[in-house]
Amino acid sequence: MKRGKESEKAKEYYELKTEAVEELVSALKEEPGEAEIPKKPAQDPYKGDRLARIPTWIKALFAKYWVAGAICYFGLWGAGLSMSDVLDNLVFVGVLTGAVTDLLVNSAFLYFETEKKEFHRYMMLPVSSKKIWTLPVNIIYALVVTFGVFYIYVFINQTLVRLKGLPEGTISLGVEPLLYGLFFLAVDMSFIAIKNLIVSLVRRAKSKAEQQTSGS
Repeated sequence: MKRGKESEKAKEYYELKTEAVEELVSALKEEPGEAEIPKKPAQDPYKGDRLARIPTWIKALFAKYWVAGAICYFGLWGAGLSMSDVLDNLVFVGVLTGAVTDLLVNSAFLYFETEKKEFHRYMMLPVSSKKIWTLPVNIIYALVVTFGVFYIYVFINQTLVRLKGLPEGTISLGVEPLLYGLFFLAVDMSFIAIKNLIVSLVRRAKSKAEQQTSGS
């Protein structure tokens, strides 16, 4: 009886070994690439993330506001301590603002925008900083905006002196980054809005002229 059981076990073991060898041989005979590999679903490279869901106007205005406040902090407050003349300080801040706008802010806007050019309407000069001439143009524009912000402070302080009967030259509203950023943003976007209006009118005029030419 024992010998019969041992022979049956040996036979089963031999059959299992034979099946394993046959499976291995058939697997080796298969050409590479025949085996089905589960494919992962393709990811959409244009699928928006949380940052992309934020409206463009919020991102653009916040970036310009933050940069203006930072320049006020480091330029007017930091470097301004070593400059006794107000005009020198304003020129320094204007030049710094123009350089940062040309090299950083506008470059970032142009880099992150799509083919719709959604950031163009928030830039006075929507041209890449790779063009050498954009730097002096942005500096001149930044000087105009900086002096515009300065005269807003002057107007407010002079108005408070008259209304409250304060001594002439009293500064009731000092310069600080948060309010400076708001004033800068207001002046900057006012000029840009005028530019956008002019560009829109010119495009409409060109479109009408082309329609008339094609119609005739």
